Amino acid sequence: MAISSQAWKPSSFFGPSGSLIFRGFFPDFPKAWAVLFGCLLGVGCFWLTGCGSADKNRTPETLSQQDPTAETTEAEAQIASTEGTPPADPNSQVQPASHTTAMPEQGTATPGGAQMTRASSGLKYRILTPSNGRRPKPWERVTVHYRGWLDDGTEFDSSYKRLYPATFALNSVIPGWTEGLQKIGEGGSIELEVPSYLGYGPRGKPPEIPGNATLHFTIELIKVH
Repeated sequence: MAISSQAWKPSSFFGPSGSLIFRGFFPDFPKAWAVLFGCLLGVGCFWLTGCGSADKNRTPETLSQQDPTAETTEAEAQIASTEGTPPADPNSQVQPASHTTAMPEQGTATPGGAQMTRASSGLKYRILTPSNGRRPKPWERVTVHYRGWLDDGTEFDSSYKRLYPATFALNSVIPGWTEGLQKIGEGGSIELEVPSYLGYGPRGKPPEIPGNATLHFTIELIKVH
C-alpha cells in the first residue's frame, strides 16, 4: 500500500507560527484549561473546609490543654497558697544549741568568790553542773567550752563566740585549769577563780591579760579522750 505524503504534516500539531496547540488531544484548548482550573479550585475549597471542621470538632478538654493561660493559673494558685506565710528573715542566723548549764552573765565576775570552795593550792571553784561522767587525768586530752574574764568583768576569751569548742591536753594549760577540770566529769561544768600564780603570773598574756591578774572562768567539760 502506498503511503500518502499527506498522512502527517507538522502543521497538524503546529500552527502557522510554530506554536503547539495539541489539536489532536484537546479539541478546544481554552475550554480544557477552564476545566483544569475549576478542578484545582474545587480541591482547594475542600481542603479549607476540612481544616475548619477539624477546629470546630475540638472538645473543651482539648482546648484547655493548649490554653496558654493554664500555666498562669497554676502559678497564681501556688502564689495564693503561700499567702499568709511570713517570709524568712534574711538577717536570721541559725543559733548554736543552747546549753543547760547556768553560766554567769557575760562581763560579770563572781563578787568576792561567794559560795566558792577554796582548795589548798589557793584555787577557788564552784561546781555549776554536777556529773558522774568520766573525770580526766592530767595527761589526757579534753574537749571543753569556756569563757574567761578579769576582775573588772572584761571578757578576754570565749569558745562560745568562736562557735566551736577547744581540745587540748590537760597538762598543757595553766595550772588552775589542770587542777580545776579534774573536779568534774564529762557533762559537768565548773566556775574557777584562778590566782595569778596558777595562771599567767607577773608576765600576764598581753594584750588581753595583764600581769598578776586573777582570772575567772566558766568551763563545760564536753569530752574526755
